[in-house]
Amino acid sequence: MSKWLEAAKRAEPIEPKPVLSVMSVLSEGGGANPAPRTAAPPVRKPDPKPSAETFRHGVSVSGNPKTWTGRIVSLDDWGRLSEWEKHGPNGRHWNGKTKQWEQPE
Repeated sequence: MSKWLEAAKRAEPIEPKPVLSVMSVLSEGGGANPAPRTAAPPVRKPDPKPSAETFRHGVSVSGNPKTWTGRIVSLDDWGRLSEWEKHGPNGRHWNGKTKQWEQPE
């Protein structure tokens, strides 16, 4: 048995104090200089409902958009994705001769 395990077994058990309210936990140990209270974060207004073209590959059950590969991303991440990451080749095919993405004929 390791010395740490032996020490843990010999230690006195810590009796947890009951929590009466969140305020009692926050105010406990404040002393003369309690931490300053910060304002609540501003409430974000939800974005207007995007069109079907915006999420052309569908959305998950939770409403998060899917990329062309089927990966589910958050709305915040969706705004940071490039067009390629969102929609992929958009129906174009790779032409090995010209080495470009082209619309099929």
